[in-house]
Amino acid sequence: MTVAVHSGWLWKKGALTKSQLTNQRWFEIKGDQMYYFKSKGENHALGQISLPGNEVVKHSLLADSNGRYLFELIAGKEREGRPVSEHHDTLLFGASSIREMEDWIKAMNRVIYTPSGGGMFGRSLIETIRIDSQRGGGMVPIIVEKCVTYLKKAGVSEEGLFRVPGKQADVEALKNAFNKGEINDFTEEKHSVNIVASLLKQYIADLPDPIIPTEYYDQFLAVVGLYNTNANAAVEKFEYLLNRIPRAHFNLLKYLSRFLYDLQLVQKTTKMDLNNLATVFGPILLRPQDEDPIFLMKSLGHVNATLKAIIENQEKLFPESSDEKFYSPKEPDDTCVFAELINFDNPCLNNVVVYPELPSHLTNEKRSFSEGNLLNLMKDEMGFSNGVRVGAYEEKILELQDKVEIQQKSHQEQLRDLELKLENQIKIQQMLKIRLADEHKARIAAEERNESYRAGIEEYCRKFGHIDICIP
Repeated sequence: MTVAVHSGWLWKKGALTKSQLTNQRWFEIKGDQMYYFKSKGENHALGQISLPGNEVVKHSLLADSNGRYLFELIAGKEREGRPVSEHHDTLLFGASSIREMEDWIKAMNRVIYTPSGGGMFGRSLIETIRIDSQRGGGMVPIIVEKCVTYLKKAGVSEEGLFRVPGKQADVEALKNAFNKGEINDFTEEKHSVNIVASLLKQYIADLPDPIIPTEYYDQFLAVVGLYNTNANAAVEKFEYLLNRIPRAHFNLLKYLSRFLYDLQLVQKTTKMDLNNLATVFGPILLRPQDEDPIFLMKSLGHVNATLKAIIENQEKLFPESSDEKFYSPKEPDDTCVFAELINFDNPCLNNVVVYPELPSHLTNEKRSFSEGNLLNLMKDEMGFSNGVRVGAYEEKILELQDKVEIQQKSHQEQLRDLELKLENQIKIQQMLKIRLADEHKARIAAEERNESYRAGIEEYCRKFGHIDICIP
């Protein structure tokens, strides 16, 4: 059975007209389809909506007269002229809050644009790394590397970098472009530094689990309390914790820590010292599970101090390693001259990474080689083993590691849920024990009172004889 990746209540109406949204339905996204039901928990869907090829449009950040936040699903370029659903060319939705609307748009965009490399906003970091790896991505998301590379070049002389926000409409437009898989390099003529900086912050803030996962929030904040009195001991504890977070999160924190450390070195021009940078990035890199505003304000100082300590010690916490890999875009016109010579249906060639041209000393002789001889030459010249490039094994291992991390995270979440349930059961049992003890004490006290009354009556009868208190 397909599991719903997103669900909740929405108001729905086919086609955008002046009439109000009146039908509230329970919606579930499963696979690439969106199903709606009369009520939660029903098995029979009232209908389904196909998401691939279509486009989600946000109407406004302001609520309508009924307090609903509107967004619309319309036919995309590939589905122009075709209905979004069986009966309508467009569907209008209403959410109860901005947060709900944004969450639905992110979930729908992930389904619509992931096949083309988009949909990264609101998607898990591990999943984004896996998808980006198919397009040449490395240890951090492509969008992060493109932003940081541009800011290293164009932002080092920008006063208030990361503190001064970019124009919201331009940031939203750039976010939508990336979300649709339109990955282009930034240029100073088209993209202001503040817009790109805001885009980077928006991507990090939209991660469903922050770069330092929420389950480690309290542990990191506990360590920073030790930092001022014993820095070396605190750094060792940071190292221990950092080695426990998922590898994709560790790599991104490594990448950003190095970047922010280098950025604070040019604070004379940017006016952004380490304290300022930690204030900007701390709350989005390290977020608690409890998002109560009062709690967040109270813990803000410890959060910023934690990130500052990590950046200050980035060289020790994140030493350079041989497996560091960054985005190397693939040439769109690459073709393989082996295609007409090799049967690519051969299972042993499924993971072969092809080269745009044959080694020069083989070019004139390529027609004379049999498939077996050519494969042997490929092994010798290009480092293939049994027709598979050695690097393919590494990529497969990384992919499997990512899957293991996802499963581990899922198991950890299930374990936390079970621990919470067990804790609640223990609390209930303790409350029941207390109530039982109180009832037992009350019963004993009542029995003692009854015994006292009985003894008193017997004593009275001995002194004054039996008295009939019945009313005639």
